[in-house]
Amino acid sequence: MPVSPALAENLAAEVVGHYQEAERQLLERISRNLAKGIDGPHWAEDKYAQLLAYQKQTERLIADLRAKAKTGVDTAITQAYERGGLSAVADMNAMGVTAVEHLAGLRAVEAMAAETLGYVNATHPRILRSTMDA
Repeated sequence: MPVSPALAENLAAEVVGHYQEAERQLLERISRNLAKGIDGPHWAEDKYAQLLAYQKQTERLIADLRAKAKTGVDTAITQAYERGGLSAVADMNAMGVTAVEHLAGLRAVEAMAAETLGYVNATHPRILRSTMDA
């Protein structure tokens, strides 16, 4: 029996949650910082001076995301592989076929996790750029 995508569709929820929280934090910081002193005579100059500090804050947030994404992506892909493998073993057992070791492809899982993490990390420069532009 084919494995349903529903078997692993919730595994990336934690990684998605980290990025949603980071987005919320960035938007909150932008809003809060822009509103400070908006009626002051040197508001624009003050905002420009704050830009460097804001960039450093955003870079720290992205570094934290990078670490969380590494753990989250590795965990999600490994769990998806394990769930699929266990499902296949169960199907084979139900058919009376002796199951082979389902963890034989761990190198492929590691490669898939590394590739996925590469795609996730590729979003980080755009996150920094779009928040700095905002």
